[in-house]
Amino acid sequence: MDVKEVQVRSVELTDAVAKDKPNYRSRSQVTLCVIILFVTLNGCMNGYDGSVMSSINAMDQFHEHYDVGRTGPTIGLVMAIYTAGQICGSIFSAGVIDTFGRKYGMAVGSAFIIVGSIVQATSQTLSAFIGGRFIVGFGVPMCTIAAPTYIVEMAYPTWRGLAGGLYNVLGWYIGSLTATWTCYGTANIPGDMSWRVPYIVQVVPAAVMSATVWFIPESPRWLFAKQKDDVAKSVLIKYHGNGNPDSAVVRLECEEIKFSLEVEAELTRGRWWDYKILIKSRANRYRMWILVLITVFSQFTGGAVISYFLPSILETVGITSSSQQLLMNALNTVFSFCGGIVGAFFVDKAVAGPYCSGESFYPASCTSPSTFWQLFPVVT
Repeated sequence: MDVKEVQVRSVELTDAVAKDKPNYRSRSQVTLCVIILFVTLNGCMNGYDGSVMSSINAMDQFHEHYDVGRTGPTIGLVMAIYTAGQICGSIFSAGVIDTFGRKYGMAVGSAFIIVGSIVQATSQTLSAFIGGRFIVGFGVPMCTIAAPTYIVEMAYPTWRGLAGGLYNVLGWYIGSLTATWTCYGTANIPGDMSWRVPYIVQVVPAAVMSATVWFIPESPRWLFAKQKDDVAKSVLIKYHGNGNPDSAVVRLECEEIKFSLEVEAELTRGRWWDYKILIKSRANRYRMWILVLITVFSQFTGGAVISYFLPSILETVGITSSSQQLLMNALNTVFSFCGGIVGAFFVDKAVAGPYCSGESFYPASCTSPSTFWQLFPVVT
């Protein structure tokens, strides 16, 4: 689809919305918002586990139980094994959600998270704890790939970008806030329960998701892909057409979905495991290159280092108290959440290039002076 065709589609959507005059306070629209908020629980699970280990790394009880330091190769393995699980799980995630459905992917991913969390909460040896982190990491991609896919396919067209932006912010940071403040609250519990309780808490959203995800409608795009056209159209009529079978928005969406599925079928021929399509043409190679650059350089903002090793960083500046480290870690998630909320509202309004450059420049301008001072300390 070239630029001119995209512009035509945009005009058609504007006209269709004008004809329908959607009522965003209608029961169907409110229900749709509730469904999308519910699906963000998948992001909460990712944000929770992505932040809980940083807080637990500040707990003396954890290090005493496993006889492991706050820095070094052993704790590095504990941190990294979660990412290794994500890499392995991501290989199968796309095939699972395309074959069995978005809801199935969320349910299966949640099941892995439940098992992994229980293993971590009950582990007596470090190897078992590491195994639990790998299991959780394996399940997270199924949730974090299925959930945003579901959201952008279910959201009303005019606020699809906002819904996608808020998914990552609300999902990740609500989970992160819950993890850091839970650990701050359990830090004074004597014995191993101080760090086991946070992993017990991690089971709750995963259990809720795996048990109740079956009660929400399936993605209309997936239903169309499985030749369930009548069911797909009924979902769109209910949530996008406010019950009107002659809705202009629904008619346009059905046409667009069918067209995109036809193009996709010609390119992939039904082989979800064949990734050659990503580099088959010059245009696809260009898109893939942009995706790789954004993915790689987004990890160079310093967020991962702070997320996992903030207690160790704080020790270098003289903050050695476990309670103070946990408080600083919890406050860091609060400030990050505020920044994420602001950024989410620019998804549909800002130009991508300058927006990405600006968000890269800001953390660089903050970390560069601190790095310089570490390398060349001021003598007083």
